[in-house]
Order: sequence, then structure tokens, then C-alpha cells
Amino acid sequence: MCSSDVIAFQDPYVHLTDRKFWTDSAFQKGVHLPDGAYYITVQALNGAELGGSLVLTLCHSTPLIVDTSPPVFDKVTDIIYDEDFDLIAIYYSANDPLSKIAHAEFGLGKTKYDVQLKPYGLHAPMEREDPFVAVEDLGLVEGVPAWIRIRVTNNGQVYFSKNQILIEKRICYSMPCAIFY
Repeated sequence: MCSSDVIAFQDPYVHLTDRKFWTDSAFQKGVHLPDGAYYITVQALNGAELGGSLVLTLCHSTPLIVDTSPPVFDKVTDIIYDEDFDLIAIYYSANDPLSKIAHAEFGLGKTKYDVQLKPYGLHAPMEREDPFVAVEDLGLVEGVPAWIRIRVTNNGQVYFSKNQILIEKRICYSMPCAIFY
């Protein structure tokens, strides 16, 4: 786990002339890591006045995940809309094998490009086979179409949006008419 170093260890104080200039911190710049799991290793040295350098190396066992790719939003699997209770539930299929799904967001727009009717609201991820977003108090006005905006964000804070679903609240007497694709 910690045996293959991406960056070789180097003394961050080698260029300093006196110990009083030490900051007890170090950083590395110009590092371009491909997506994947990395482990942080910290090395501490004792002073040469104690009989030579002894090194203590600590390797963190929880990986630091570098993920620059968006999550995979497969599809919306089901929609349940109840205009009497002003409630909608949207079941979806999304995943991110590297950094997992951090959260889902739901919004309603006047067009498929905005969220002017209901701004994005954050929903915690569900660790289940068929995750869903449930929203109450949609505030839909009869006869005004609304575009559902749903997006998922991974733990690398990269998101993917799905927005091709149109709903409209209107009076229907003989058949369900609230959901349009």
C-alpha cells in the first residue's frame, strides 16, 4: 500500500540555514495524479545531534481518492407523482465506482435548462439498489409545464445532470396525464 511512492521523499528543510526557519510542514507542487486511490505517507526525522538521522514513517490506511470523472447517470427508472398531495418521487440509477455518489439534487425549471420554479435541493445518497429523490410541496401551477432537473454529484464534487423529463399539472378526467417524457 505505501511501498510504491509517487513522489520520492525529500527533506523539505535542506535548503534552510537554521532550524529557526523550520515550519514543520511541507508541500509538493506540480503533481498531476491520474484518477485513483493514493495513500499519504509522512516521515519524521530526528536531529543529527542525537547520533544520526532516525526515520519514523507513518502510512495512512484510508486512501485519498483522486476522481475527475463525472458519475454515471444511467437512467430514471420510475416516477411517482401525486398531484393531490403535491409529492413526487423519482427513482434513478446512477453510480461512481471510484469515489461513490455524494448526493443527488432536484430542481424544477420553466425550461429544461433552468431551475426557476424550484431551486436545486440537496438529497442524501441512498445505499440501496433503487435510490430515489422524494420532494414535497412542489408548488406546481395548473397548466404550467415544469421540467424536472435531477443531478448526482460524486465525492470528487463532479456532477452529471439529467433533464429530459417534463411534468404538467392539469385536470384530467379519464386518464392519468401528469407525466410526459
